[in-house]
Amino acid sequence: MPYINCNYNTNGYNSIMALSFEKDSKIFYKKLIEALNVLVDTSFFLGYGEKDKEFNWLAKEVAAKVPNSNVLVKKYFSNHTDVPASCFLDAIKYLFNDYRKFNDFNALSTDSNNENYLSINVGGFLYCSLLNKEDMYWSFANGVSTFYGGYVLSLDTIRELKLQFLEELLRNPHFNFLVEFRKGRKLSVNNHFSHYVKSAFLYEEVIKKKGFEDILELVYSGVKGELFFDNLNRILNIDKDNFNHAMLN
Repeated sequence: MPYINCNYNTNGYNSIMALSFEKDSKIFYKKLIEALNVLVDTSFFLGYGEKDKEFNWLAKEVAAKVPNSNVLVKKYFSNHTDVPASCFLDAIKYLFNDYRKFNDFNALSTDSNNENYLSINVGGFLYCSLLNKEDMYWSFANGVSTFYGGYVLSLDTIRELKLQFLEELLRNPHFNFLVEFRKGRKLSVNNHFSHYVKSAFLYEEVIKKKGFEDILELVYSGVKGELFFDNLNRILNIDKDNFNHAMLN
């Protein structure tokens, strides 16, 4: 922090973010509880995943043993890998709430009942946090963020996007998902880049039946998607021949 403050234009408002900890460190746990109970000039946000059984015990302990108004513990329906994407914006809002009036922007809330969580935050997490960006297939990566936050330019939710595709199918019974998917940005259903939306549908299937490791395999399918259908076939048994049928179902 001293180096950053000396060499960059900062205002002295610092924040640190981290993921994971040494789960067997009893000293760390004890010191953390002690420190959080006497926290005065610092805000502490702790987001944890309901499905993250290996690490979420600490958050529950903090919630039970730290009655400090400067400490906020919040639960998300996430596993360990996708907790950062789930809680990132809430953490930013909480840590900087006194500095900027973020509460004025309710549409940015990641509360479970608010589906206007802007997909740009998930996309930004993928772009800023993962390595080898040159190997990412951004049509699918943007589908991941579309699933969580809807379409970024209109804030249509994933449910609304599904209804729009259903209406398109009713208007055009010959609509072929594979042909249209390959058009990329040249295809638009209701003014959306529809390859993002179809990727969101695929993401939903993978996350239900497999895991986030398989999601990352699809994300890393090559910048032009060279490996996408090979990976999709291996993960979901969907290839170019049955892609349209799978999307219809």
